[in-house]
Amino acid sequence: MRYISARKEKRVIDNMLEFVVWGAGLRGKRLHGLLGQRIVAFIDKNHKVMDSLEGIPVISFERYQKDYAGYPIIVSPLYADEINLVLHDYKDIPVIYTVEEPSEISLGMPVHFGDLNLSRFPKELPLYIYGINLFAILLYEYLKQHGWQEVSFLPGLEGITFEQAQQLGIRVETKPNNKNVILCAEKNIETASCVYPANRIEDFWNLALQMDKYHHPELRKYFNIHKRAERRLFIVATGPSLRLADLDRLHEKNELCMSVNMVYRCFDRTQWRPDYYLFEDMHGLTEYEHEVRDLKLPNIFLADTGISQWSAKPLGENMHVYHLSNDRVNGWPRFSKEISRFVSGGRTVVFSCLQMAMYMGFKEIYLIGADCDYKGMPQDEGNHFIEEYCSRTDKQPRTSFPVQETFVSYQVARHYAEEKGVKIYNATRGGKLEVFERVDFDSLF
Repeated sequence: MRYISARKEKRVIDNMLEFVVWGAGLRGKRLHGLLGQRIVAFIDKNHKVMDSLEGIPVISFERYQKDYAGYPIIVSPLYADEINLVLHDYKDIPVIYTVEEPSEISLGMPVHFGDLNLSRFPKELPLYIYGINLFAILLYEYLKQHGWQEVSFLPGLEGITFEQAQQLGIRVETKPNNKNVILCAEKNIETASCVYPANRIEDFWNLALQMDKYHHPELRKYFNIHKRAERRLFIVATGPSLRLADLDRLHEKNELCMSVNMVYRCFDRTQWRPDYYLFEDMHGLTEYEHEVRDLKLPNIFLADTGISQWSAKPLGENMHVYHLSNDRVNGWPRFSKEISRFVSGGRTVVFSCLQMAMYMGFKEIYLIGADCDYKGMPQDEGNHFIEEYCSRTDKQPRTSFPVQETFVSYQVARHYAEEKGVKIYNATRGGKLEVFERVDFDSLF
């Protein structure tokens, strides 16, 4: 496999491909932690006020076309509508979208390929990787560096196209021998199995099931802990319909509650506290480490995608880490049956709460404050029940939030709940969430 550089000096780092990353924000910084000096430039609209990041130039797209043409672009923002409009007319540019990568890759988490038990695949036999994305390229490079002699790519449905791969000098096959093993490096493993039915297909997309690094066996103590008690659970989201009086009512009635993210910013106005608390917003966890560490709550669950940037100070005994995975099956998020392995992201932390709640054995679950009626982005003004919920640094200019994807996640949760005999009710005042049967909150007491 031959790697090429577009600039005149044809610089190559240890026979590994170099990249330009679009986006010099938090996700771009995390990609730098993963790729280091293999990133030759960042494209960002703030290039006039930020000339470099980690010693790497921050440039405009116009300068990319002039000085960096030919480099594959990694689009780092989760919501990239504006970038898509710019790139739409440039079909010759190899583009990698981090949203189409395993979440571990897109969030710049360390991936130790040595933990993947690759020794089960004989080094002298041909090996194929289905899908041409950043994860596939990193996997390919590891295999080649560790003695696998014949590794090729099979074009998938997403990522770099066959033609773009040829421009980069990437070896691509279209007709693998039926006896060869295929490592699926994109989320469409069902498609790979249909296209190559005679081959042995290994799912390498869902890293949470492949790597023990992401396994948190201590969470198993929560399995079915509420199954026999037959108590109901209130999942308290933070939409504008939520009232402080609702929290006081839950406290007075000693209801079991689970809540999320920056709900703690109302604690100075109510005696209510959640029994279970989840925080998985990457930006929030990165910025509010000290606030979260100071919380005096019995059970705190933190997504590893956020605390990976925390200091080395040990977590409190009340704090537990779970692995957040964005794995999908035909575009639908998985519903985790074993939270010690992973919790599936669904564009809303409430989806994670539902996975936690059913794992704990709750059979009756009520949602409140789940408005699902965002004005702009979730962190924007008017989207939460208290004005101080988000600080100014939370309010980053981004495109519209894909709220329809949260409805898909709720449909997955409803389907799983129906299979398990679990009742989920929406006790939110108003809002746009109609997936679950509605009930009046005040009538529950």
